[in-house]
Amino acid sequence: MEVNLSSSGFRLCGKAWQIRAYLRHLSRHSLTVQEFVTRQVHPISNKNRTLV
Repeated sequence: MEVNLSSSGFRLCGKAWQIRAYLRHLSRHSLTVQEFVTRQVHPISNKNRTLV
């Protein structure tokens, strides 16, 4: 599965079950899609921090 990030959004490429599992994982966080993309494209100073 691939996750392609840009400044305006993200694209998930993979099998349907992989995408559903990834979206379920993301839904456990309190971040909105906009916050997720912003933090992934412009990471916070701590480069070891992961949201996923």
